[in-house]
Amino acid sequence: MSSKMRLASNTFYNLINTAFAGVFGLATSIIVARALGSTLLGEYSYILWLIGILTLIINAGTPMAVTKYIAEYAGKNDLTTARNIFAAILKLEITASIITSLIVASLSYHWASETLRKNLLLLSSINIIPIVLARVYYSAAAGFQKYQILVKASLITSPIQFMLIALTLFSGYSVSGLIMANIIGSTLNLFILWYFVKREFKEIPEQTSPLEISLKKRVTKYSLSVSGIILIDAIIWQKSEVFFLERFSTVEEIAFYSLAFTLGYMAMQIPAVFSSLLIPYFSEIHGQKDSKGLEIGYINSTRYLALISFPIGIGGAVISAPLIELAYGKEYLSAVIPAQMILIFNAFGAVSRASSSILYGTEEQSFILKWGSIVAIFNILLDLTMIPKYGAVGASIANSSAQMAGVVGGVIYINKEFGINYPLKAVIKVFISSIIMGIGAYIVYSTLNKYMGFASLSLTITLLLSPFLYIFTLWLIGAINAEDRKLIYTLLTRTKS
Repeated sequence: MSSKMRLASNTFYNLINTAFAGVFGLATSIIVARALGSTLLGEYSYILWLIGILTLIINAGTPMAVTKYIAEYAGKNDLTTARNIFAAILKLEITASIITSLIVASLSYHWASETLRKNLLLLSSINIIPIVLARVYYSAAAGFQKYQILVKASLITSPIQFMLIALTLFSGYSVSGLIMANIIGSTLNLFILWYFVKREFKEIPEQTSPLEISLKKRVTKYSLSVSGIILIDAIIWQKSEVFFLERFSTVEEIAFYSLAFTLGYMAMQIPAVFSSLLIPYFSEIHGQKDSKGLEIGYINSTRYLALISFPIGIGGAVISAPLIELAYGKEYLSAVIPAQMILIFNAFGAVSRASSSILYGTEEQSFILKWGSIVAIFNILLDLTMIPKYGAVGASIANSSAQMAGVVGGVIYINKEFGINYPLKAVIKVFISSIIMGIGAYIVYSTLNKYMGFASLSLTITLLLSPFLYIFTLWLIGAINAEDRKLIYTLLTRTKS
């Protein structure tokens, strides 16, 4: 199988995984928001954000290193070295997660002045361990490009997690019960990933000797540089605005921003199906020293990400008001404007994943750290300026502005460092097609809702018609070429067989 076809095939596996998890994730966010109300949802969102940041810091660059080096050495057919790298990093993460969990548990009473937050932090400290370790196993499967494992884990974990949360809310256990449901779900996810990864890789011998000094230094250097990037990423891409909202605004504003961020995150999981495959893809090509393959892969992946991301972001912004009112209730209508901004600008961020992936895959990620540091400072200054006055809307402005700054810097660097021209003309065609589709969707929904009076039915019809309108505008503007049509046909043929 060619690299292009394998990338496309893995995309299908990842699509199943993401779609399944996304459906249950969106359903979970709806029932939690309706059950808790904006005040408790804000408190719950803050705890989830805090634990998420802590686990992100613990993992730092190690999951990325697992994916990158397993992919690289698997491409060289050196599976023993790949397994040794995985085993060494896993031991490190086990130790780090246990120590951090104990520290958070012991300090929880000093971090919070409110009884509810103290109890939630103490309870949530348990969840750090399974979340951290699951990311290592997830990254190993991604490195070997065995995305079937991730599909299996999602098919089992997602519905069970949803049922646990629904049962918890139905039983009236509120926020503490939700934390317990999260702990059970995270532990189950870890066990399933461990089981399938161990079974899949049983033919690879266990680590029998320490890593060679030169390789250990290389992995360590890569992990440390990525760790710095991860910290920057936590500010620019990982909802750092919650920190400032908690201090300069209200828990209700945290709820509105978190809901808007969730919608943007869920929507961009569809392009993430493709972009998450790019680091091992570029790492393998880099290991084979195929510079032409890097150029072709970058141009094609940028185009494909644009084809997927822009219609979702723009279309999502168009229907966000009726969607939020129908799904979450009128109490959350203040999340509409933040959601619209995040959806549109997240689309640009999703397209830029091609740029960051090629930098990670070729070990040129130092630029992300340098430029990201500047953008992070810019993000924080905007947070301090906008959030005290505008709350969730100000948080969205800060986040969106920082994302665009990061996107532009990455595109310029790729052109300068690799000599690869950004496919600007193709991306503009896709963007224009998406805008036309968005305008058409707005007209369709407004007209139907005006004469039918049923928002849910009007929204459903609009969602069903929008893809056809988008495909027509792509064809009209010439944004899809013959090679794209051939690839789609081949994939459909393979799927049927």
